Amino acid sequence: MWYDDYHAFDDFRAKYWADNKKAPYITPPTRAAWDFGGTISKADRDDAARKVQVFRSWFRERFFEGGRPLFIMPIENTAPRYRDNPPGHIISFQLSTVAYFSKITQKEEHLPFVVGVMGVPGSDLKLMDSILTCLKTAGRVTAVRTGSAMFADAEAKDTA
Repeated sequence: MWYDDYHAFDDFRAKYWADNKKAPYITPPTRAAWDFGGTISKADRDDAARKVQVFRSWFRERFFEGGRPLFIMPIENTAPRYRDNPPGHIISFQLSTVAYFSKITQKEEHLPFVVGVMGVPGSDLKLMDSILTCLKTAGRVTAVRTGSAMFADAEAKDTA
């Protein structure tokens, strides 16, 4: 949570200021997070944590009960993501590719078509085994390579 992220560095900021008489350099995304996190009260943080717990309980009851161990979801709209637009944090895997025209290379390139999968807490290894089994059963590529495409046949046959 924003409050916790900000206050986890209270000692660091105080020591840095005491030693250097200036604030430390931090990246613009961290600066934005700290600026926002510093405005949140402990009471607001505790209220938000309670709401997250209510949602977590509802989500588990709604989507993971009754023998449904996996939750597959789209992550975002498929679009180019350039280095000046940092990615979010999510575990995901590629199913296919989507062609697009790159403003950088000025030619058609291919983006991964990615989905995220969520399992019940504590099931990470089983979840990864299930994903691997599904990919292999579907004849999907499971080994990543270096170069302009993560998967050898991605551009040739997997274009969505």
